[in-house]
Amino acid sequence: MYLISDCKERVIEEVGHWEENVWVWDLTWRRLRLVWEVAMEEQLILLLNGHSLKIGISDTWKWKDNDNGVFSVKSAYNKLQGSFNEEENKEFKTLWSIRVAPKAQLLGWRLFLDKLPTKVKLVARGIQLQNNLCEMCLASEENA
Repeated sequence: MYLISDCKERVIEEVGHWEENVWVWDLTWRRLRLVWEVAMEEQLILLLNGHSLKIGISDTWKWKDNDNGVFSVKSAYNKLQGSFNEEENKEFKTLWSIRVAPKAQLLGWRLFLDKLPTKVKLVARGIQLQNNLCEMCLASEENA
Protein backbone atom coordinates (compact mmCIF):
# COMPACT_ATOMS: atom_id res chain seq x y z
CA MET A 1 0.00 0.00 0.00
CA TYR A 2 2.88 2.32 0.79
CA LEU A 3 4.16 2.04 -2.79
CA ILE A 4 0.92 3.41 -4.27
CA SER A 5 0.23 5.98 -1.55
CA ASP A 6 0.16 9.72 -2.22
CA CYS A 7 0.64 10.29 1.52
CA LYS A 8 4.23 9.06 1.98
CA GLU A 9 5.71 12.32 3.25
CA ARG A 10 2.67 13.65 5.09
CA VAL A 11 1.98 13.82 8.79
CA ILE A 12 -1.25 12.39 10.18
CA GLU A 13 -3.11 15.70 10.33
CA GLU A 14 -2.71 15.97 6.53
CA VAL A 15 -4.36 12.61 5.74
CA GLY A 16 -7.64 12.98 7.52
CA HIS A 17 -10.05 15.29 9.28
CA TRP A 18 -12.30 15.50 12.33
CA GLU A 19 -16.06 14.93 11.98
CA GLU A 20 -18.08 15.34 15.19
CA ASN A 21 -15.00 14.50 17.33
CA VAL A 22 -14.24 11.36 15.28
CA TRP A 23 -11.14 11.12 13.07
CA VAL A 24 -11.89 10.20 9.43
CA TRP A 25 -9.03 9.08 7.20
CA ASP A 26 -8.64 10.69 3.76
CA LEU A 27 -6.06 8.37 2.22
CA THR A 28 -5.21 9.08 -1.41
CA TRP A 29 -3.59 6.83 -3.97
CA ARG A 30 -1.59 7.59 -7.08
CA ARG A 31 -3.62 5.05 -9.09
CA LEU A 32 -6.79 3.03 -8.77
CA ARG A 33 -6.43 0.18 -6.33
CA LEU A 34 -6.72 -3.45 -7.37
CA VAL A 35 -9.39 -5.59 -5.70
CA TRP A 36 -6.93 -7.12 -3.25
CA GLU A 37 -5.52 -3.66 -2.45
CA VAL A 38 -8.99 -2.42 -1.50
CA ALA A 39 -9.19 -5.26 1.03
CA MET A 40 -5.73 -4.30 2.32
CA GLU A 41 -6.85 -0.67 2.67
CA GLU A 42 -9.82 -1.80 4.76
CA GLN A 43 -7.46 -3.77 7.02
CA LEU A 44 -5.18 -0.74 7.26
CA ILE A 45 -8.07 1.53 8.29
CA LEU A 46 -9.11 -0.98 10.97
CA LEU A 47 -5.54 -1.07 12.25
CA LEU A 48 -5.23 2.72 12.25
CA ASN A 49 -8.59 3.16 13.99
CA GLY A 50 -7.22 1.05 16.83
CA HIS A 51 -5.12 4.07 17.86
CA SER A 52 -6.73 7.11 19.42
CA LEU A 53 -5.98 10.58 18.14
CA LYS A 54 -6.59 13.68 20.22
CA ILE A 55 -8.07 16.94 18.99
CA GLY A 56 -5.75 19.93 19.35
CA ILE A 57 -2.53 17.93 19.73
CA SER A 58 0.09 18.98 17.17
CA ASP A 59 1.27 16.20 14.85
CA THR A 60 5.03 16.02 14.26
CA TRP A 61 7.78 13.67 13.21
CA LYS A 62 9.93 12.58 16.15
CA TRP A 63 13.11 10.49 16.32
CA LYS A 64 12.80 8.53 19.57
CA ASP A 65 16.53 7.90 19.89
CA ASN A 66 17.54 11.53 20.34
CA ASP A 67 16.54 13.67 23.33
CA ASN A 68 15.44 16.58 21.13
CA GLY A 69 13.43 14.30 18.79
CA VAL A 70 15.49 15.24 15.73
CA PHE A 71 17.18 12.52 13.65
CA SER A 72 20.95 12.61 13.36
CA VAL A 73 23.42 10.16 11.89
CA LYS A 74 25.19 10.13 15.26
CA SER A 75 22.02 9.05 17.10
CA ALA A 76 21.40 6.30 14.52
CA TYR A 77 25.02 5.16 14.87
CA ASN A 78 24.70 5.12 18.67
CA LYS A 79 21.50 3.10 18.41
CA LEU A 80 23.19 0.56 16.16
CA GLN A 81 26.24 0.42 18.42
CA GLY A 82 23.97 -0.31 21.36
CA SER A 83 22.59 -3.38 19.57
CA PHE A 84 25.95 -5.17 19.98
CA ASN A 85 27.35 -6.37 23.25
CA GLU A 86 30.79 -5.26 24.44
CA GLU A 87 32.53 -8.46 23.27
CA GLU A 88 31.10 -8.10 19.75
CA ASN A 89 32.19 -4.44 19.63
CA LYS A 90 35.73 -5.51 20.52
CA GLU A 91 35.74 -8.15 17.77
CA PHE A 92 34.40 -5.74 15.16
CA LYS A 93 36.89 -3.03 16.11
CA THR A 94 39.69 -5.56 15.80
CA LEU A 95 38.37 -6.78 12.44
CA TRP A 96 38.15 -3.27 10.95
CA SER A 97 41.60 -2.30 12.24
CA ILE A 98 43.42 -5.24 10.60
CA ARG A 99 45.40 -4.25 7.50
CA VAL A 100 44.00 -6.65 4.92
CA ALA A 101 42.09 -6.27 1.69
CA PRO A 102 38.60 -4.82 2.19
CA LYS A 103 37.06 -7.96 0.69
CA ALA A 104 38.74 -10.02 3.45
CA GLN A 105 37.32 -7.66 6.08
CA LEU A 106 33.90 -7.99 4.49
CA LEU A 107 34.16 -11.77 4.57
CA GLY A 108 35.10 -11.61 8.27
CA TRP A 109 32.24 -9.22 8.99
CA ARG A 110 29.72 -11.52 7.29
CA LEU A 111 31.21 -14.47 9.19
CA PHE A 112 30.78 -12.65 12.55
CA LEU A 113 27.17 -11.85 11.68
CA ASP A 114 26.54 -15.44 10.51
CA LYS A 115 25.51 -14.15 7.06
CA LEU A 116 27.59 -16.38 4.78
CA PRO A 117 25.54 -18.36 2.24
CA THR A 118 26.64 -21.81 3.42
CA LYS A 119 25.00 -24.93 2.04
CA VAL A 120 23.12 -25.45 5.31
CA LYS A 121 21.67 -21.92 5.08
CA LEU A 122 20.83 -22.28 1.38
CA VAL A 123 18.93 -25.53 2.05
CA ALA A 124 17.11 -23.84 4.95
CA ARG A 125 15.97 -21.14 2.48
CA GLY A 126 14.51 -23.80 0.21
CA ILE A 127 17.28 -23.92 -2.38
CA GLN A 128 17.73 -27.45 -3.69
CA LEU A 129 21.28 -28.81 -3.66
CA GLN A 130 22.67 -32.29 -4.30
CA ASN A 131 23.94 -32.32 -0.73
CA ASN A 132 24.88 -29.93 2.02
CA LEU A 133 28.29 -31.44 2.73
CA CYS A 134 31.53 -29.51 2.93
CA GLU A 135 33.31 -29.62 -0.45
CA MET A 136 36.72 -30.06 1.20
CA CYS A 137 36.09 -32.98 3.56
CA LEU A 138 32.71 -34.35 2.39
CA ALA A 139 32.25 -35.57 5.96
CA SER A 140 30.21 -32.86 7.67
CA GLU A 141 27.67 -30.21 6.75
CA GLU A 142 28.97 -26.98 5.24
CA ASN A 143 28.40 -24.36 7.87
CA ALA A 144 30.23 -21.31 9.18
